[in-house]
Amino acid sequence: MFSGTELTAHGERGAARERSLSFALRAARIAGFAGLVALGAHAKVFLPWSPVPFTLQTFFVLLAGAFLSPAEAASAVAGYLALGALGVPLFATGGPAGLAYFLGVTGGYLAGFLAAAVLLSLAVRRFERPVAVAASFLGGALLILAFGSFHLSLVTGLSAGKALSLGALPFLPGDVLKAGLAAVLYLRLRG
Repeated sequence: MFSGTELTAHGERGAARERSLSFALRAARIAGFAGLVALGAHAKVFLPWSPVPFTLQTFFVLLAGAFLSPAEAASAVAGYLALGALGVPLFATGGPAGLAYFLGVTGGYLAGFLAAAVLLSLAVRRFERPVAVAASFLGGALLILAFGSFHLSLVTGLSAGKALSLGALPFLPGDVLKAGLAAVLYLRLRG
């Protein structure tokens, strides 16, 4: 038989082990989604009429937002962005990485990734109906395009209309498809 003190000590060790395991699982999920976003950057197609490539990053950013808590989603995307800012060649257009990359034509999309992941994470926790969840995924994809187009107009001097025609409209069909596929995957796995 265990004394009360031994049970308390055993219970505290068990709780500490559980917290440690929980932290390790959360860290693995965050790192895993950061890695998926990085892999998505390298699945790219350059469009001849746009300085911005088509990638799978949006798909993985949306899934990070859906499957992770808002803080975890922010950590996953911020971790990806931080590694790129430190010079790790993770970004889609290639070339030199680092902080200067954020001032280039795709910097707004990167900022949009963070906003979309957090807002989608909040939305899927609020909405139960599949239509509302799917609309949240679409909203996340559109938010990324809006951030990207706005930044594109700032760094190139293009009008808002021209920035939208180069930085959002060509990607709209693909991003709607990616958002739809991500929503279906999430809804199936969510149960």
